[in-house]
Amino acid sequence: MGDYGESEPEASVDIPGVEQLDENAYVRFIQDNNASVILFYKDADDKFEQAKQSLTEAAQKNNKRNQAYGALNCKENICFCYDKKVFDEAPLFHLYSHGKMVHSFEYDVDTNHMKNALEKAAQGTKRKGFFKSMCSCVSSQGED
Repeated sequence: MGDYGESEPEASVDIPGVEQLDENAYVRFIQDNNASVILFYKDADDKFEQAKQSLTEAAQKNNKRNQAYGALNCKENICFCYDKKVFDEAPLFHLYSHGKMVHSFEYDVDTNHMKNALEKAAQGTKRKGFFKSMCSCVSSQGED
């Protein structure tokens, strides 16, 4: 790999059930789903292959609506990944719940752990928002 003419193999994700994202599709993707996991990646190395395998297995087991898996190539979205502070750390996963990042996973996360976290993220935010709205409703009623 010392020759300047050689290039590293391109990392790519072509997995059924995993949406390939760019910075334009990213916001829509995390907001349209109750919970989502995104793999940020850049190099085709052993860490990437391990992350890709975990993502493949989790996506194959996914049968829930509004729980989605995506992947974003940081080499094609360099500025975006630097802004998200993921470029230097890639490959890694971010877990989102109703549009907000709630957790980060290393590339070697266990598939079942990722899947369970996605399911909890989909449920947890709904309940938290429900209780928060209930509390504000109750507290505002007594202020007359």
